[in-house]
Amino acid sequence: TVPAWVCGEAEDLKYVRALLGVPVVKEVHGAGGYGMLVGPAATKEEVDAFRERVKAAPDKYIAQPTLALSACP
Repeated sequence: TVPAWVCGEAEDLKYVRALLGVPVVKEVHGAGGYGMLVGPAATKEEVDAFRERVKAAPDKYIAQPTLALSACP
């Protein structure tokens, strides 16, 4: 299981906001890779825009560490 920070919780939100360009941040009810920010691959503009989205509705987002995906079938 991948650890997650729940942006609706004050301490988790504080951590995520400080490191927004590092983790993957996604909608709680999202699926299929839509509505998410992959921090290390994001531009400064994308990070800034996502920061505003999380700020407006933190309870709708979680963050998780960026993982290297396997290339094995």
